[in-house]
Amino acid sequence: ASVAVAASTWMHAVNATGAGSSGWTAAILASIVIGSVTLTGSVVAVLKLKGNIGDSRNNRLWHSVTLVTLIAAVTGAVLFATSGSTSPLALAALVGLCLLLGIGLVQPIGGADMPVVVALLNAYSGLAGAATGFVLGNQGLIITGSLVGASGLILTAIMCKAMNR
Repeated sequence: ASVAVAASTWMHAVNATGAGSSGWTAAILASIVIGSVTLTGSVVAVLKLKGNIGDSRNNRLWHSVTLVTLIAAVTGAVLFATSGSTSPLALAALVGLCLLLGIGLVQPIGGADMPVVVALLNAYSGLAGAATGFVLGNQGLIITGSLVGASGLILTAIMCKAMNR
């Protein structure tokens, strides 16, 4: 939801008055990036837990190259979006690359570490909600998202320490 809200707010603002302040633009981009990664990362985590997707241990080098390329592409898309581009195609490319990044980040993680991944994705969802709260100017959403994000990060840290990760 945060991706759709941020994208529609961006397109409405660009069409009506032009891009907003740099802080507002950063909140929109954070909402898009974190929300997209959370969405597809959660789908991959569920499919891995159900056994529909196996581990990808046999192609680690290919996965590393792909992941570095995706991170570079997302960084380039964010820089392009902050440079004043008003193209809906640039926004669609950013969302698409971020969706692929979510898949790439969660796919190589094994089943034993999935509880940590789920806790981290929960934290990401809170951070995406908080960023969306900044986009909309909604203090309740900012507070709620911050609480969910902080508790998810604390839970992730505790789980990593308990699992010696």
